[in-house]
Amino acid sequence: MLDEFLNAQFMNKAVRKLWSVPDGQADKKPPYAELVSDSRRTGAYGVPKEQLDRFIEDRIAIVRAGDPSPMDMRHGDGRIIRSQCTVLPSGGRMLTYNDVNDLVAKAIAEAAVRMSGVGALMRAAERLFISPSLLEGIALESTSVDNRGAE
Repeated sequence: MLDEFLNAQFMNKAVRKLWSVPDGQADKKPPYAELVSDSRRTGAYGVPKEQLDRFIEDRIAIVRAGDPSPMDMRHGDGRIIRSQCTVLPSGGRMLTYNDVNDLVAKAIAEAAVRMSGVGALMRAAERLFISPSLLEGIALESTSVDNRGAE
């Protein structure tokens, strides 16, 4: 929970653990920018070092703007965490975090199955419509059927 100046007012134990925020730091009600910037030290975000500064700037801008769009982020341990910002009547922000790793893994697996099915169909279509030997085989069969009918 952030106040209207984006200073942390409350962080539960789960959020402190998730983002590696020591109790002493959380109790001082630090600015959100400080908490996010500390990820350079803690490795909380699974973002390549060369992209980390931009990622941190974007996170701060999203929260400052009060953008309610869910954002999936890779945690330093590899999990996918969905973050969402809600603007409070006081002008503060409530940030929620949910581990959606299982949902993302399922979606990836389903996409892979669909893609392999599409790939199999594409390969079958290529064999059916492009393979000269298959076309020759079909032509021979139709000729032999026609010849049997004539006898």
